[in-house]
Amino acid sequence: MVTKNIQEVSGYFFFSIGIIYFLLALFVYNKVYLPKSYILFNIIDIPFAFVSLLYVSTSICLYLDKSIYKNYKILIFITACLLLGIIIYINIVLPDII
Repeated sequence: MVTKNIQEVSGYFFFSIGIIYFLLALFVYNKVYLPKSYILFNIIDIPFAFVSLLYVSTSICLYLDKSIYKNYKILIFITACLLLGIIIYINIVLPDII
């Protein structure tokens, strides 16, 4: 029950932050409001990655509740944490490569 609520809320955040991220990418590409849009584009990528991983991992956990693979939830959690750590590392240490 709690996982379903987390999945619904993270779904709303995923789609709203995703739309904002897409619009900021268009603003940066077309050089519209360049200083502000570039700063926001670089700031919002980590929250978007966090919400994306949260949405995907809760969706997988909800799917696994209905099957025999209930023991894989901890593996999904560890994988999501590792992916988020890699994204944060790349964003902080190597910001100009991406």
